[in-house]
Amino acid sequence: MLSGDYLLEWLSADVDGDLFNVEISITSNVGNETFYPEGNSLILPTQNFPNNYYTLSFRISDQNNERTEIRDVYLKNEISIVDTTLISHIKGAATGQVYASILNEGQLTGHVYKIVLNGQDPDNIKYTVMDSTNGDTLILNDEIELLPRSGFLFDGITLSFVNDLFALNEKKTGWKTGSQSDVLVSLYRESNYKEVQVDYDILFFDHVVDTGISGNTASFEIWNRTDNQKSKFVIVEQSNTNNGIWDLGETIFILEMGLPPMTSIGR
Repeated sequence: MLSGDYLLEWLSADVDGDLFNVEISITSNVGNETFYPEGNSLILPTQNFPNNYYTLSFRISDQNNERTEIRDVYLKNEISIVDTTLISHIKGAATGQVYASILNEGQLTGHVYKIVLNGQDPDNIKYTVMDSTNGDTLILNDEIELLPRSGFLFDGITLSFVNDLFALNEKKTGWKTGSQSDVLVSLYRESNYKEVQVDYDILFFDHVVDTGISGNTASFEIWNRTDNQKSKFVIVEQSNTNNGIWDLGETIFILEMGLPPMTSIGR
């Protein structure tokens, strides 16, 4: 792990007395730079790079022969964090945190930025950064970097993310304030269903208002509040009832987009 102004030193010479060039490159998926030092040392300003993993390459060449040495390093420096109250979640179902760090105060513009996540697949989340002040797109569909790593440097700023684990939010599950029902609710996630980040409202009535995809009638409606649309469902009737109507104690499977098993039971 490297930090601060890190001194790199080496021994080099050409047996034939020919002139040779030294090239040192530091590269990663969030940034890179190449140095052409004179002599046998270089002060590497690691604090100018986002915290992340890098490949450090040393190449020496006399135009006829060359040699390359490669090392994997991790750069980690204490970075000034932007006050999180200045970062607002405008819309969407995301619950993770975004942290903006300042690497170069001289490059700050005072502009307002918009960060957009590309979807809900926890294994393939990418982000885009747009300058809302002038309309420029600064980062387009790049892989998010989870703390302690940082992403691309733009206008002296770099972003890091903390991604919440996907799970049923039991603290926010239950009857809404003001409900007069005392019916106990048991909620679980079917493991064969695809994970989706959706908030649901289930509205109960004293008469039939909807029908499941298997034809069972129901005195409830299920609303996907994240996308503001009704959700389809399946009722699993008890063997001793099987009357085509949902009854207390019978399981309800929420079918997001109307699809069976590769979906979710809610959260």
